[in-house]
Amino acid sequence: MSRRTEIEVGLTVIVALVVVLWGVTWLKDLSLERKVTVWHVRFPQTGGLGASDEVQVNGIRKGKVRDIRLVDSRVVVDIGLATDVKLSTNSRVAIRNVGLMGEKVISVTLGLPGPMRSTRDTIEGSYELGIPEVVADMGGTFSAIDHLAAELESVAADLKRTGDLHATVANLRATSEQLRDAVRENRKQLHETLVDASAAARTARELTTERADQYRRTLDATERTVQHLEAL
Repeated sequence: MSRRTEIEVGLTVIVALVVVLWGVTWLKDLSLERKVTVWHVRFPQTGGLGASDEVQVNGIRKGKVRDIRLVDSRVVVDIGLATDVKLSTNSRVAIRNVGLMGEKVISVTLGLPGPMRSTRDTIEGSYELGIPEVVADMGGTFSAIDHLAAELESVAADLKRTGDLHATVANLRATSEQLRDAVRENRKQLHETLVDASAAARTARELTTERADQYRRTLDATERTVQHLEAL
């Protein structure tokens, strides 16, 4: 057998394998397509969701995204779910991140039993922010922090240039020292004041406890007097 014949036979085998694999995949997809129910879900945005992306039901893969289209200011996504999945009005659908690189899936959470939905309904879905969106939103926060740091640095430079910063620090130091001296000089008096306050609180508590019944009778008598006055 010549080398050319060997090459032709090899190419024929490769093409045959490709055709067989493609046919098996196509037949498998066709079989799956016949066993799915198409549901329509409306989202505020999709964040890079694509056709054929995975659809999970309570964490289990049960379908895939079939079509994505823009309707007015919202995005309507057609998802194909296995026919054994039934959605009620308590079911929730959300676009969720499943990886650090922003991979998206549609997550369906089956809720408590309730009125069943129809495939003609358009379900309201939600979009959950992932790590990329959170990092992007933090960019504005970092800019604000940088701006605030620059403003503080400018204020500190102005105070240092005019000498007000040193004066303020000196005043704070002097005030702190005066407070420390005052506490040291009046430590005994402060201790006696705290002891007197503790004794007064203890006495008030004892009087309240001992005369609780008397206070209760007084309040009851006052209430009866008010009722008599209202009657008069």
